[in-house]
Amino acid sequence: MKRYAHIVGTGSQTPKRVLTNADIEKMVDTSDEWITSRSGIKERHIVSDNEASSDLASAAAVKALAAAGRRPPAPSPPQPRPDPRRPHCRRRCVVL
Repeated sequence: MKRYAHIVGTGSQTPKRVLTNADIEKMVDTSDEWITSRSGIKERHIVSDNEASSDLASAAAVKALAAAGRRPPAPSPPQPRPDPRRPHCRRRCVVL
C-alpha cells in the first residue's frame, strides 16, 4: 500500500505595520508613480520592534491547522534541562 503526502491546509500571516509609497515620499525625494512604475509595489508590510518571525509563523500555523480542520496541540509543560553553569551535575541540577 502506497502512502502519499497531501497538503490539507495552508495559512499565512503578515506584519501589522504597513509602509506605503506615500510614507516613502516623505522620507526621500520620489513619488508613488515612480516607485510603482519601476517595482509594481504600492505598500510593504514591515515588522515592528515587538514582532518576531516566530510570532508570524505561529499565527500562520494556527490558520493552517484550522484550514485543515485540526486543532493546535496543547502546550507541553516545560522540561527540565541541565544547568549549563554546573556541568558536573547532569541529572540532579535542573533549570526550569
